[in-house]
Amino acid sequence: MLSAETLTWVNQKLTALQNDRTDPDQAVRFRDFITKTPAESLRPVNTDQFRSVMGLSRYAAVTLLLKSVRQGLMEISWSTCCPACSGVTHQTSDLKEVQETSFCPGCNAGFDLSVDENLKVAFSAAEPLLDGLASEGEIHIHSQAEGITGADLLTNAYFRQFFSDQVVPEDRGLKIKNITLLFTDLKGSTELYEKIGDLNAYRIVREHFDSVTAVIESHNGALVKTIGDSVMASFSSSEDGLKAAIDIQKLFREETAKHRLVLKMGLHAGPALVVNLNGTTDYFGSTVNIAARVQNLSKGGDVFISKVIFDDPRSLKYLRQMPVIFRYKTRLKGIREDYLVYQLNDRK
Repeated sequence: MLSAETLTWVNQKLTALQNDRTDPDQAVRFRDFITKTPAESLRPVNTDQFRSVMGLSRYAAVTLLLKSVRQGLMEISWSTCCPACSGVTHQTSDLKEVQETSFCPGCNAGFDLSVDENLKVAFSAAEPLLDGLASEGEIHIHSQAEGITGADLLTNAYFRQFFSDQVVPEDRGLKIKNITLLFTDLKGSTELYEKIGDLNAYRIVREHFDSVTAVIESHNGALVKTIGDSVMASFSSSEDGLKAAIDIQKLFREETAKHRLVLKMGLHAGPALVVNLNGTTDYFGSTVNIAARVQNLSKGGDVFISKVIFDDPRSLKYLRQMPVIFRYKTRLKGIREDYLVYQLNDRK
């Protein structure tokens, strides 16, 4: 049983957690989890068990754990794992210390790090909580992180907003084997500024960004950056990216028509380099360039997707909802061969 002092500490942290936009019932379940789970199961937390007990999706579970880290209930660590034996070759609490390559003594082999495959993330109870639980049994520190990858954090909106210190060094980059990128571009804003004035037009554009960001986050994605009137967002799966794009299309049909604005969207997935650009996590490489150029093909009021997105089996149930899908072979700047893209329209 936790001491009165430890319980007071936990309750103070849980109050802060609720003030951090956490559902009160969810906060209560979280309190029960961390106070009734044996200490050896909280260093680190088994994230699959945590999700099951809390009844949360993967994205929501990561967000709640990140909130608990921010409020001091949990601690975070990054583990580089061998792709052959899954053994941990390096562990740190700071993403800046994660290296692009590593060496596994057990396999006697070096390997490249992949953010979405062998960079694992562990959440462990903070020391004050473990000290309160220690009397119930010996604490066994697990060396192997389970369940959550680096990509789960980098595509999480809460992580990007509140863990800005957790970035890769400016002189390095980490590989990610598959990231889904959505680009949007609001056309017609220049005319809008001239028609209704800078202040009113700026308010409409800001509301547009807020609405797009809300849809992105509701589909397990994160805003990477805004560029002028454009948005770049990332998702850990093409399924989430496609759902977000379709919902944004539906949301903005009436709004963009009312202000004579046109929203263009493009979606692509593939490998990229995770980099530190101006102190924030960004992505670099051909996947980024192709995603932006696929978006340039959009006519507005539609979604252009690459063949990679179209061929993903998880996309099928959403593609079936589209009354009209056009297929094009086109040339993209910097791509030698013809490129296959699909135009999605939810109206005939």
